[in-house]
Amino acid sequence: MEEDYELDIPFGETETLRNLAEEYGTPLLVYDRETLEKQSRALFDAFSWCQGYRQYFPVNQMENPALLRVLVQMGCGLFCSNAWHISLAKQAGAKDILFYACFPTQEDWEAAKSVGATVILDNAQQLSMVSPENYGNRVLGFLVQPDYQLMVPAIGRGRSINKFGMSWQELLKAAKCAASAGFTKLGLHMQSAPIAVVEGYPEVETQFLLELSREVQRQTGIEVSWCNLGGGIFWDKRHEGMIDLPKEAGLVRKKAEAMGFAHMAFHTDVGRYLASPAGILLSRVRGVKRQKNVIVGTDASIADLPRTILPGVRYHISVLGSYAISGRQTCYVAGPIMDRVELYSGRYVLPEVEPGDILIFHGVGAFSRAMASPYGGSLGCPEILLDHGKCICIRQRDPVPTWPQDVPE
Repeated sequence: MEEDYELDIPFGETETLRNLAEEYGTPLLVYDRETLEKQSRALFDAFSWCQGYRQYFPVNQMENPALLRVLVQMGCGLFCSNAWHISLAKQAGAKDILFYACFPTQEDWEAAKSVGATVILDNAQQLSMVSPENYGNRVLGFLVQPDYQLMVPAIGRGRSINKFGMSWQELLKAAKCAASAGFTKLGLHMQSAPIAVVEGYPEVETQFLLELSREVQRQTGIEVSWCNLGGGIFWDKRHEGMIDLPKEAGLVRKKAEAMGFAHMAFHTDVGRYLASPAGILLSRVRGVKRQKNVIVGTDASIADLPRTILPGVRYHISVLGSYAISGRQTCYVAGPIMDRVELYSGRYVLPEVEPGDILIFHGVGAFSRAMASPYGGSLGCPEILLDHGKCICIRQRDPVPTWPQDVPE
């Protein structure tokens, strides 16, 4: 029997996925509950040494209450940035909500207050929106910008302007204002680069946060109750084996113990590592152009997977039911929109493809339906959850929009 290419094989039975494509049409997003549960367990196991560990999944990566509910049931809190996200978190049954926004509206603040969310402040001016009296006993969080030039010079050069959070100098000033306002406990939150990009980066990141914690406590007398390491754990289908999560978490523990913070509570807001491997997109081949290059035309577009136009983003693609290693051809994969960027980045080596075949885009669980747009006439595709043998439709395809009859001339 000919050997199959392991990376091509999706979760779910081939016949099940084919039947779903027939019933709901393509493009079609399919998620797997078992994968979400497996990734969550791996993350919690890696940080099991930390008594105060908390994980907050970013709602903006997977804006569907049915999917968020799975993560909440696994023990995750939810990371929200506006009133809409908070409404999704409530539908998912979340009790532990983290709220952060650069420029929140009054409605956002009220929504965060109504659910008792832990608030992360972006700048000192936002202190006017909270007080020890109306904030209860919760720990107030501050978002600090990672100082990459100081922490890891190799990735610090040439980075773009960061709109999120405060520099460490600004944060120290804000902490003093918080102390004057009567706050006695703070948390430090940092949005980080992917922690597996540079060898030893978790140690550097942890050291930066703990040194800042020490300085905040020294200058203000306020206790730093927790440090949030952010998210950004690198993941894609082709490099899944590169991630050694216990090792990465172990580096955090090692540095904390060495600096005398063995009992510090560490938090994360990991998104892609949990969500990406739990989603695939099924897309039907519309046609194949065999010219100088072979171009496979699909019914999935950049409106379905908008992140494909970002530098460095590349999804693994396979053909449903054709997993053999031999008999492959080099080709390009394109969507139907008349746009010159409507070409999935790079060349792919796929089995022989014919019109009507179904392609599988792997690792699309994060930032897919949440970022989808109607560009080019695309309608938001349905979402299906494979739940331990059951196929549950958790979102229908978007309807064709209607417009007013009396359009001004």
